[in-house]
Amino acid sequence: MIISPGKQSVMGRLISEKDWTNTSLGPIEHWPSLLLNTVNVMLEISFPIAVCWGNELITIYNDAYRPLLGDKPEALGRPFLEV
Repeated sequence: MIISPGKQSVMGRLISEKDWTNTSLGPIEHWPSLLLNTVNVMLEISFPIAVCWGNELITIYNDAYRPLLGDKPEALGRPFLEV
C-alpha cells in the first residue's frame, strides 16, 4: 500500500481510493516519495494538518483537519484557492 491508512484514518482510506488522475498530481503511483512520505506522516498526527502540493496547491489533509472545513464542499484533491 502506498498510503498507510493510519490508525482508524478516514482520510487515509479516502486518499487511497481517490482517482488522482483528474488532478495535476496525477496517479498516486507516480507521486514523488517526498509527497508520499509527507502524507503518510500527516495521517499519523492528531493535530490538524493540510498539505498543499504542486503549482495548483492541491489539497490533502488528515482527519483532524476535516472539522476545520465546516460545511464547505469536499476539499480533497482540489486547488487550495478553490477551497
